[in-house]
Amino acid sequence: MIYIEEHSFEKQISILNFLSDTEELEIIMWLFPESKHRSFCDISLAPRDLLEGKPATTYSDDFQAKKTKRIKATKNLFDKIQNEKKTITENCDSLVLYRPKTKQWLACTIEHENILMIDDDSLLEVVSNQGYNASLEKPSWW
Repeated sequence: MIYIEEHSFEKQISILNFLSDTEELEIIMWLFPESKHRSFCDISLAPRDLLEGKPATTYSDDFQAKKTKRIKATKNLFDKIQNEKKTITENCDSLVLYRPKTKQWLACTIEHENILMIDDDSLLEVVSNQGYNASLEKPSWW
């Protein structure tokens, strides 16, 4: 697992955007349990029983978080996410990238924790070469 500590929402999103430029990826926005929003960036919520991907964050009592539909991750979408920063950060627990036709997540950003994780160690050099402070060591506080 690759860990990137990053306090800037904009930089977190730029890392996700960079990853989606290197290969075709899809995204799901996972909501906080208390969120009442029904869509983000023109993406509606998916039915709770639609299992399009595993969440990066789990809750006690097997609580199933609400999520958006799974769609292709594009620069245009990341621009919309940047423009809706306030709504996204107040309502979304995590933004999670998946490779097509896989349920296991590849990368996620958990903005309120100031961390981005990538579940593919082979990408360490790629993200490090882009200037991101990436490590295979998880932060001491994590």
